[in-house]
Amino acid sequence: KPACVVLTHPKDEMSTRPVKPFLMRVKYETNQTGKEKILSALQIMAQHQIDAPFPGVVTYHFSCPEPEEHPLNLEFTEIYEDSKSFWDHTSDSKIKEVYQSAFSPAHLIGYKWYSYGEDMEGDRVKLTCKFLGSTFPETLDGGYVLKKNSERKINHQESTLVVITFKAKDVAAATLALKKSAESKNSPQTFHYAIPEESSPNEIELIAVYLSLDELREHLAESSLRELLSNPNLVEGKVSCQVFGQENTSGVSIIETALGVQAKTGASNAGYVINPSRL
Repeated sequence: KPACVVLTHPKDEMSTRPVKPFLMRVKYETNQTGKEKILSALQIMAQHQIDAPFPGVVTYHFSCPEPEEHPLNLEFTEIYEDSKSFWDHTSDSKIKEVYQSAFSPAHLIGYKWYSYGEDMEGDRVKLTCKFLGSTFPETLDGGYVLKKNSERKINHQESTLVVITFKAKDVAAATLALKKSAESKNSPQTFHYAIPEESSPNEIELIAVYLSLDELREHLAESSLRELLSNPNLVEGKVSCQVFGQENTSGVSIIETALGVQAKTGASNAGYVINPSRL
């Protein structure tokens, strides 16, 4: 994220814009000083989402997914309920102050930013994200950012973020299996899949957010994910699976049993899987 960007709140648009959630994924490489400053700032910013509160900032999660191999590589996962939630967040004076103090070009080595969702069609949001360096990969058929009309209750202690990456031998067949999983009765709050990089046209990234371990267990028990991820005719090489959340060890156990793939726990360095101010 470039530093010293001041965003204004387009209040004149808020009453007429439809409610459309969107997802942002950022892969950010920094130096050691930058990492310390950024994670400290993100902890403050995440707490501010809860205290203000900004319940529309649904997921605000930051990690160093490979702390031993790549200790200076960070990953950001942000889900906004709608464009108003995004503007409320980005135009907040506290957020701007902390953000601008931490994200200095002097500490930036490189980053990739991906934005997904129907609201990416909105000129104001898309132009802002594009200015900040985002690309806009297409969501594959059936994937979604936020499930509509979910009747599930949130167990904040057990809310779980799952990130799965794999290379598909047949993208169309893999997408069909993922769509079947997305349409299952116990599908999770977020079940989004896409091909982020044009240079890797068969590498699919799946982002799933579960409200509880029961939801994770029930979804994987009935879904077609195992048939996909354990099928050497559909998947090339190793499947990468990381699990984040306060109960990530239990999440790993559920996933390995249900899907037959190796999963690993990931450290949540700042933020939350689901905003605690959401009931």
